[in-house]
Amino acid sequence: MQKIVVGLLCGLLMGTVARADEVAVSSSTNVVTPVAVGIPAPQKDWKAEVGFDYFSEYVFRGVDVSRHQPLIEPHMLAGWKDFTATFVGYYSDYKAPGNSWYTEHDYSLDYTHAFGKFGLTAGGLYYSYPRGQSGIDTWDLYGVATYDYPLLNPKMTINWDVDKLGGGYGTLGISHNFDLTKTVGLKDPMTLTITPSAALGIDFGYNSQQTRADVNWNDVLLGLSAGWQVTKNVQLHTGVQYSIALDSLHEINQQNEVIGNVGVTLTF
Repeated sequence: MQKIVVGLLCGLLMGTVARADEVAVSSSTNVVTPVAVGIPAPQKDWKAEVGFDYFSEYVFRGVDVSRHQPLIEPHMLAGWKDFTATFVGYYSDYKAPGNSWYTEHDYSLDYTHAFGKFGLTAGGLYYSYPRGQSGIDTWDLYGVATYDYPLLNPKMTINWDVDKLGGGYGTLGISHNFDLTKTVGLKDPMTLTITPSAALGIDFGYNSQQTRADVNWNDVLLGLSAGWQVTKNVQLHTGVQYSIALDSLHEINQQNEVIGNVGVTLTF
């Protein structure tokens, strides 16, 4: 299964996992999920984060995986220089066949390097389903390219299943951070940021189950997120996203989805 975690009240998870689907986790979202990629290296060599999010449902690459049931998502990140390792857990009360809970554990490792305003990330993502029936364990390879351009900040991602499922998923997206810290009178270290975003999802034989098209439009993802830096180490985030189903999703009778998300991230 591949994912877009679309988040209503979705997170500016400071450096959390933007699934390279988005590179969801450092690798694969589209839900909007937690590890920021393609950003300048931090001043210190190492970084660490832990966080927790609540989603109104789990949407992966436009597909409603949790059948409109809410999802809890703990995540952890550890980085050294340009390398980042992440863990993201997905738990829902959706009754997957043979299970009392939907359970998914994702592990990723990637490398990011900046070339001036360009950022490139390459990595691997392992999808694990401890309860067996929740899904099929498999591997993705992914890449992310970003460009620091005023007002747009374009980003391109690609995930490709190299194990059990085959096919791939890519996105072309834009976003912009509006810093409202001074506008609302917050004092250091507090900050407030609002980020609108838009992304076009492209299916490479992953969701096109009927036509098996090699390339097909998958979805459009529109989002508005907010991040409030409370202290140097604590950030709260929330947002809203709307996933619009296109050709590949129409083939599997997937409708448009709106998902809500709130969460907290602790940075060390």
